[in-house]
Amino acid sequence: MTDKKKTILVVDDDPLMLRSVQKILLKAYDEFSIVTNSNGTSCPDMAAAEQPEIIILDVNMPDMDGFEVCKRIRANKATKHIPILMMTGERLESASKAAGLSIGADAYLFKPFGNAELIAQVQVMLRIKHAEDILRAQKESQERNLNDQIIELQQQNDMLHKKIHLLEKHLKEKTH
Repeated sequence: MTDKKKTILVVDDDPLMLRSVQKILLKAYDEFSIVTNSNGTSCPDMAAAEQPEIIILDVNMPDMDGFEVCKRIRANKATKHIPILMMTGERLESASKAAGLSIGADAYLFKPFGNAELIAQVQVMLRIKHAEDILRAQKESQERNLNDQIIELQQQNDMLHKKIHLLEKHLKEKTH
């Protein structure tokens, strides 16, 4: 049985941009499967199904803009942890850029961009994802250990209560 390749999801309504980004990423990351989507509306469901390492998401799309897609991805427990690299052809005002970051975008890439810039941004997103995956696994392990310890302490506490009850009963019998 072969392991499923890790995925990068690229979402843009421009087919030329999709092919270009896919080609650059396939050349740089042949260990990844590069999945594309030209429809913002279906992107949150696709992200949940594919569980990509990162999502590269265009801001301006006709059916649902990247900001709304980002909000929906962040609202879903299954996808909220996936880093999102927003790309746009517009020079965003600081307020718009800040708004995008505040709803969950992790970084921005401005079109046109060079191959090296795209690869560097993706590398940063992959490092973030890897570090967060490690932290999440450690947290889950610690929670399991803590739950096991709580159960053990509850069992010991129950045993102590039973012993106390037996001692009290024994003392009562001796005093009567």
